[in-house]
Amino acid sequence: PILEITSYDRFTPPSPTPDVEYDCRVTHNPSAQVRKTCTGLDAMLQEELMSRSSFSDLVSRAEGDIRRLMEVKDVRASREGERAIVRVGCLCGSGHHRSVAFAERLGKVRWCEQGEWEVRVKHRDLTVGVEEMKRVRSEKRRRG
Repeated sequence: PILEITSYDRFTPPSPTPDVEYDCRVTHNPSAQVRKTCTGLDAMLQEELMSRSSFSDLVSRAEGDIRRLMEVKDVRASREGERAIVRVGCLCGSGHHRSVAFAERLGKVRWCEQGEWEVRVKHRDLTVGVEEMKRVRSEKRRRG
């Protein structure tokens, strides 16, 4: 079975449609300064978001929802002789910060109680160009 977690922006719905979707805009954006130099892959940004109850509560709720969905899909797939796939969508404004951090947190959860699930985390809108731009800005900032 596969657990597929995808982050993306609010403008373009993902394909295929997720089984469950979480809107990470329920928590405020990190500061503009942090957003300029970091993505949701950066530990500093993830820690800042996890320190907010609006974000950490959403992560906790998602864990429970996803575990229940995995169980249902696994039973159904076993009955039908198919491979279970659970698709989780994580959205935010640009698909670079909150949704990426959220997807990363979910990707690190120990899902093994649900059996031998393959966990895949994808960031649709976090392209190599975006990551490079943030890295350059961060280096410039450090140099002063």
